[in-house]
Parts: sequence; structure tokens; C-alpha cells
Amino acid sequence: MTRVSRASWLALLLKLQLVWVLAGALFLSAYAADDPNPVATAEERRVAALVLQQFPEISFAFTKAPGTGHFASTVLAMKRVRELGYLGPFHLYIHPEVRSAVAKLLPGYVSTGAEEQTISALNSTTHTLDLDADFPARGPGPRKIQRLGIVGGDDHGLYPDAIGVDALLVVQPPGWFRGPELRIYRKGAPIYPHKKSFHALDRVPFLYDAPNPQDPAAFAKYELLAVPSLANKAEGMATLLSALGHHDVMTLYGLSYASGPAKLATISEAVLKWMSQKAKVTTPGGTIVPLISQLNEKEWELFQLLVDGKGLQSQIQVVNLVDPHLPSVLKNLAPGTLVIVEVGSVTQNLWNYLMARSSLPPLVAGVNGVNYLSMLGKPFLTSMRGSSESLSPQLQSLLDDMSDRLMMDYAERIANFFTKVSDPLSRESTIFRTNHQQNLILGDKVTRLLAESGPTICPYLFPRRSFLGSSRAISDRGQKGTLSHLVSWWLEPIQVVRGELISRWKSLIRSMTDLPGSIR
Repeated sequence: MTRVSRASWLALLLKLQLVWVLAGALFLSAYAADDPNPVATAEERRVAALVLQQFPEISFAFTKAPGTGHFASTVLAMKRVRELGYLGPFHLYIHPEVRSAVAKLLPGYVSTGAEEQTISALNSTTHTLDLDADFPARGPGPRKIQRLGIVGGDDHGLYPDAIGVDALLVVQPPGWFRGPELRIYRKGAPIYPHKKSFHALDRVPFLYDAPNPQDPAAFAKYELLAVPSLANKAEGMATLLSALGHHDVMTLYGLSYASGPAKLATISEAVLKWMSQKAKVTTPGGTIVPLISQLNEKEWELFQLLVDGKGLQSQIQVVNLVDPHLPSVLKNLAPGTLVIVEVGSVTQNLWNYLMARSSLPPLVAGVNGVNYLSMLGKPFLTSMRGSSESLSPQLQSLLDDMSDRLMMDYAERIANFFTKVSDPLSRESTIFRTNHQQNLILGDKVTRLLAESGPTICPYLFPRRSFLGSSRAISDRGQKGTLSHLVSWWLEPIQVVRGELISRWKSLIRSMTDLPGSIR
């Protein structure tokens, strides 16, 4: 055979291989799209716990970010790691610009304290570190990953080098513009990929329960006295929580925007209209509105003007959480009236509790807030239109419609919404309940990400890695060694590139459409 003919045969084989790869990629995409992605099984939880036990300590990062959503995601990851049975110490690396925000989520951490602190209750050591700085290379990475780090939300491409670990798990909230990733130290051994994306877990939510303290007043004091900057709110919060069981409640968060006063006025009018409708069938009480958002003096003046213009000033009171008159205001709340309690910043546990105790649909903003209320399975409102992969199309459409009504001051429509969701058989209640059930099926993001990344982080635990490829096999969701898994193994590099292109395209779209503001 001549050299020319050999070259022709080689070119033909390469073309056939390329066609096979492209066909396989299309097949794999279709296969993955049909996967129902069921809840994390007991086996996946076992695998996640096994992966964690390989490390004597675990590091967590709190990177610079707007709002508190990123930090809350990292705290949730910490809680999940403990729930999976990990008892080793934590090292918490906190950007200096976010110390005060993180302190509200970590009882025992003092934002104005030393750069390195010990939180005995959490078996944790905190370190203040500029995570945006350039770090010198540490030399060749180890053949075995010995240090693991986790960050709940990251916008800046944090690398393991920054917190001195070999591998960094980036969890990301549901539907974030960058999906979950495993990042390996740059100069690590070549058998490890530089970065591995897990786009199948993009819409998987965080799973956690709402606090349910037996003594709400004691719970409030415990939470707030542990944070020096919030300690002055402890008595007022204890009073507020004790009064919640005697009145209707609507918790509000997400009004710290230019339209905040107008939306607060619309919601107040809607609550009063709803109480008026309720009075036709039962004896109404008053309504307490805990306002977690913070409005400045000029915004309160605008709110008062709007309320006066609606003729509602005699039915609405505003009182600060630290006001000494708070107990008497709550005790003497008249039927058919409402009181807005200026709560402001609180700890994450108290934020969760106030949302869970809201008898009327609470108002929320941000991906994590939507995720939390979706997990509770109760109706809620969003302060602005959005897009979350953790919501069904029907629920997203309903929330966007109500957000538009809130923006356009349609208080009557919002009051009708309150009435409809109070009926568990209504269309609106069914939409919320169905979305809740669908999210539960997806399982918990942290657990599944640990199980998915286990074969890469600890390959010595998974000798059959070549035929696993995904947590579907880890949890015995399919038959190992089938053609689909074999194709998945051969085409994994193409899937990584495909996933990265999808991630960058989503990032571009979000950057052009997202509104600025606080994310929780």
C-alpha cells in the first residue's frame, strides 16, 4: 500500500471517528435530557459522606459579593457537611470587605475582632484573607488530593490556590449563571482535569428545614445576642415572635430598591383589602408585617405620602423593632389594621423563621430566597420579575404576573391572590404545591455534588470509574456498563466543552438582562 493510499485511509478513519463522536454527542444529549434526575438516594448520601471522611479538615470561602446570598449558600453547605456526619474542623476564609455581612450568618464570629478567630461551637477557625489577590504558585500539586475546599456561591472564578486547597467544590445556588464546578489546583497531576462542570445539577435546590423552636423568644435572644451588631434587637425580636401567634403575618424582604416605598404602600393596601374580604366570613384580627428590608428616612417619607394619598393613614402603624412602645403597639393592634415592624438585618436562622411563620404569602427577592420558599412549599411573592431554574414555567409565570401587579399598584389583584392561595384546592395553590413536589424529587445540591465529584476527588475509592461517569451509576440508577454509559465515558471531554459553552452563553444572557440589587 502506497503512502498516499495509507494517508487517504487514515483521513477516512479520522472522518468516520469524528462523525461517530458527533453522533454520540447528540445521542448523549438526548439521553441526558430524558433523565428524570431523581432524588439523591441513600447510596449517594453514603458516597458523599465517604468522600468527606477522606479529609482531616475542610475549608470554606466567603468571597466578595453583593447582598448575603453567596454567604448564605456557603453556610448552608457547612450545615449539610455536618449533617452528612463530618466531625473534623472547618477553616473559614473570609474576604475583609464582607466580614460584617458574614457575622450575621455565623453566630460567634465578630466582624471587628481579630483576623483569626476560633468559633468553638462550630469547631471552626476563621481567617481574614483578600481572596481577590494573586497568589504565587505552590509548586507541583500532589498526586493525591489531600485538601478540600467548598464555596457556596462564587462570581469571580476563585481557585483552590487562594485558600490553600487542592480541590475546590463550587456549589452555586439553583439556576445561577455559573453552574456547579469542581476546580483542581492548577499545577496538579495531569490525571486531574483543571475544571469539571456539573450542569446536570444546575437546577437542583438546597434542601433544608425551617427552624421550629419550642421557645421562639429564647430562640430570638440566642440568635441575636451572639452577634454584637444585632444584640440591641434581641428584646424587641423576642416580643415580636411572641406576638406572631395571635395575628396574621406577612413577612417582607426585597424592598430596598427605588420602588420600595411604592411597593410597600401597595402591599399594605392589599393586606387591608384582604382583611376586609375576610371580615365577610369571619371575625378579622390585625396583621403584623415584619419588614426585613431597610428603608431610609426619605423613603419612609415617600411611603407616608403614598399612604396618605390612599386614605389609609388611620389603618397603618409603623414601629421600629427597638422602640420601647413595641409591646403595647402589638398588644393593642385593632382588628382590620396592620402594623409594619422595622426589623432590618437579622441572622439567617431568624430570616428563615420569619418567612416560615408568615401566614400570608411572604415577599422575597433573590435566588436563595426563592429556593427556600419553594422548599417550604408555601405560596409567596417576588419583589420583581425574574428567572429561576428551580421554578416550573407555570409558577414563574404566576410570580411574574403578580410582580407586575405589584409594580403597577394593583392592590385589588394582590388581595384576590391572597384569598385564592388560602384555598388548598385553587389553581394557584396547586401550582405552588406541584413545584414543591418536583423540587423534592431533585434532591439536595451539596450532597449530589459531593457524590458526583467523588470519582475525581478520590479515584482510589472508585476503581470502576470508567463505567460510572455520573451519580446515576453511583446510586445504582441504571445498569452499569451499558452502551449509554460507555458512550458517556468516551465523550466526557466533549460534554465538558459543551457545558462550558452553555455556561458562558448563560452568563452573557444574564449580564444583559439581570437587574442590579441585593441577592439573598
